[in-house]
Amino acid sequence: MCIRCFSFSSLALIAALFLVSDAEKAFALRPPLFSETGGHYQPHPIPSAPDAPTGSNYIATVAQPWYLRHWLEPFKTSGEAHAPWKDDALRLLQEETFGLAYGWRTAMNDIRCQTPPLIERGCMYPVIRWMYAMHLESQKKNGEALKVLDKLNQDMSAETNWPSPLRALAVYGVMQLSSNATTEANLVDALVTTLSDGSFKTNETRVVWEFLKRCDMDRNPKLLERLSAPTPPPVDHWFALMMRARQAFDRAWTARGGGYAYTVSDEGWDGYRKGIKEASELLTRAWMLHPENPDAAVLMIDCSRGVPDECRRWFDRAVAAQMDALDAYSSYRFTLRPRWGGSLPAMEAFAEECLNTKRFDTRVPLQYVVGLYNVADEMGEEWQAVFQKQGVYEQCQTILSNDLACTFGANWIGRRYDCTALAYTAYAAGDYDAAWKAHAGLRNPAGQYGFDKRIRPPSPFNHVAISLISAMNGPNKTAMRAADRLARTRPPDEALAAFRTLSDGNRLTEEERDGVCYWNVELGKRRACANGETFSLLQPPMTHFPGGPWISYYNSWQSSNLTLRTESKNGLMALAIVLPRNIRYELTFAPIRPNETAPCHFGFALDSKPDTTLEGPVLWLARGNGAWSAQWMRRFGPDARRSRPLSDVTRLNLEGVPEIRLVLTVKDNRVTALINGKTIAENLDLSGAFYDTLESGRLPYLFGSNVVLSDWRMTCEKDSSQVRFKSSE
Repeated sequence: MCIRCFSFSSLALIAALFLVSDAEKAFALRPPLFSETGGHYQPHPIPSAPDAPTGSNYIATVAQPWYLRHWLEPFKTSGEAHAPWKDDALRLLQEETFGLAYGWRTAMNDIRCQTPPLIERGCMYPVIRWMYAMHLESQKKNGEALKVLDKLNQDMSAETNWPSPLRALAVYGVMQLSSNATTEANLVDALVTTLSDGSFKTNETRVVWEFLKRCDMDRNPKLLERLSAPTPPPVDHWFALMMRARQAFDRAWTARGGGYAYTVSDEGWDGYRKGIKEASELLTRAWMLHPENPDAAVLMIDCSRGVPDECRRWFDRAVAAQMDALDAYSSYRFTLRPRWGGSLPAMEAFAEECLNTKRFDTRVPLQYVVGLYNVADEMGEEWQAVFQKQGVYEQCQTILSNDLACTFGANWIGRRYDCTALAYTAYAAGDYDAAWKAHAGLRNPAGQYGFDKRIRPPSPFNHVAISLISAMNGPNKTAMRAADRLARTRPPDEALAAFRTLSDGNRLTEEERDGVCYWNVELGKRRACANGETFSLLQPPMTHFPGGPWISYYNSWQSSNLTLRTESKNGLMALAIVLPRNIRYELTFAPIRPNETAPCHFGFALDSKPDTTLEGPVLWLARGNGAWSAQWMRRFGPDARRSRPLSDVTRLNLEGVPEIRLVLTVKDNRVTALINGKTIAENLDLSGAFYDTLESGRLPYLFGSNVVLSDWRMTCEKDSSQVRFKSSE
């Protein structure tokens, strides 16, 4: 869809949500880096007055005027100002400056795809030609794009009156397509010129910083070397401080590494502290130079994790510069998580604080919804509870509906984000009609559905929600919803009977079978836990939908077309079913090919990390060269060669055995395993190999090649923590 559909009288920011890496998922125990001379810090309210500075103010008064001055104004004095195509060129340049000022990325393709007719008509204006090159690049025509940019750079070198930001952009385009030492040096030269020749005013420091980030140069060591030379160019010192701080912050996390806190060495902690201390000192100096810019204060929030008063102090400074600086909200929310010394009540209180600004002309109230999803992420399988509190669902509904009403009609990305949040929230509240209506809004311009991954319940429960939203809106929705309500509110037996009646008396759609199958396994597990019974985890007919709460076996090694399947012909198994920590498993499988020389393998991961290929402790059995062996390992991907051994290899005498029976007992992180009656592990300590991200249990996973699984049973002791329902009485 063309960008013409956007309303240029409306201003709205497209939030880039803070993506958290595994490297940050641990509370870094470190000494405070700040002096608390003033006693306990008293937080300031989030600015909410009508005159509070906002992103829209910044874009309208600083960012867009800077781009207009350098992108559009030169056109009006160029030789093409009176060309037949001038009106089309001016409109397109306005759209380009608007998109650049807003930081759009995806939507820019819709603008630049309009350049070919102008080029064909003879337009030679540098910005239009650069936009045309970017359009060619988006079409994978890199060779043609590079020719356009090379010619553009030659022409601009001959015409020295063009603004230096335009020249820098043209050089950056060449470096994108042909990155080498020469193109990098050319870009450094162009940017130093832009920073020092008066191309930006004092109040435009922030927009030029964004321009550096757009050119992927905000951490570039060669540019920093030029800005930090003994006789530096006449450039605002703020830029060098910010670049040095970003590098120090990166060094800190490189030293620490990406593991949990207990995996970090003393040397790693020492490097982390030194890097954070250096970054903090540099950022403080940068903020003192330009407190009107939120950038330094936002990064200081990340540097202050584990020191709550300092995190809030820097958050207050960031939002004083721009009350809807969304990066500040995402960074500060993360410091409120329990792993960084915060708490769920603190996270909920901050979400309420965002809502209470009532600045619905900004995306600050939306941070209420985002904050609650952060709380839900911490709650794991109990994530729905936060949206079932009195009044919460209604507040979320109002905020998201308001945001949808303000979202540009052509802004598919923003609309998908809001509809995703609305669908999950309605599901949690039990409002399947609203969830289905929001689901309908997830259809993209190509007619495909897709939930936004930036806002969701904790995995894998997002997959359960997606499947049940569809399952509860089919032709049998009345009966499905009645059984679903029983599953949520009553003991397992009542709901199981309802789903059994439903399956026997109705022709179900594939989506409805997904829902029935999920509840059959989940409720059967709950009943087994309540009574200490044995329960079969193979429950045909299984689902067809590998993207939902079921995981396909067909993701194992590509050594054969014959991957693990089950005797019940389903080929798929539940991954979203949380099984107890203390449990006994019985599995029976057999090689598809009886020939003892044919390779095959079978793996049983006792725990897995949702939405990744990572697995916890795995018992791996393999047949190669006519002999079987077994070993415990920690897998870091589908390829077992990337595994960490947890035990020695055990040779097995299974020649001529028609089927293999594995009995595995897990007790307090210790494992005992028997294969066809032979003990291969007794009381093996696997502490530290589990993920333990769920309070009540773990997510097992099977994989294999050239084997058929005929039985998989679980038996557990009575465990009330696995029996979860809320009585409606």
